[in-house]
Amino acid sequence: MYGHLVVNLPVLLIMGLGSYLGYALKGSAWTLVGFFFGVILAWLWWSAAVPRWREWAMTRGADEEQTQELGVRSGLVWPKGSMFEKTEFKIRNKK
Repeated sequence: MYGHLVVNLPVLLIMGLGSYLGYALKGSAWTLVGFFFGVILAWLWWSAAVPRWREWAMTRGADEEQTQELGVRSGLVWPKGSMFEKTEFKIRNKK
């Protein structure tokens, strides 16, 4: 639930805002263009937010494999090895 609130909810809001801005600034013909740019920005958000969600779950004692499985089943993350899964930004090791 937490992952969907901090990852997917902003993704949907960013895409919706992109569509709205395209429409509001340039008219209905630009709605799709705004959506396209919204998808790009939303993907960047997703790529940065998912690793932080994983880290958040691990600090609370979650099992890494179970977290991945639950994330895939709920549509939060892509399956391991997926082309899309490889777009996640990696978190540098903290010292």
